[in-house]
Amino acid sequence: MTAPVADVDLDAPDADEVVKVKPRDWTGDDYKGTRMSLCAPAFLETLAEVYDYFATKNDSEGAVDAKGRPKSFYDRRTAARARGWAARLRARDPTVPVSADEVAWGRNW
Repeated sequence: MTAPVADVDLDAPDADEVVKVKPRDWTGDDYKGTRMSLCAPAFLETLAEVYDYFATKNDSEGAVDAKGRPKSFYDRRTAARARGWAARLRARDPTVPVSADEVAWGRNW
């Protein structure tokens, strides 16, 4: 599991990524095309798990980008940003209730 980026790192211009995939296991709102800062924290945690999986898969396949850099670097960066945004969003509004999806998946942070 990739650790979340530090809160201060989320202030970088490119840290608020646009969501490019909808996890298969996600049954809530579709956030594809939305900036991470506007997504539900539970969705971002699920998204981070997907990108951790992508990173592991790319490492096992030795996948690299056009410049020869490991693709897993980008997957882990996205996972860390998603977890960072989830933590920031929860810290901003602690009254956000735990969703039924989170309880079902055992995610009651």
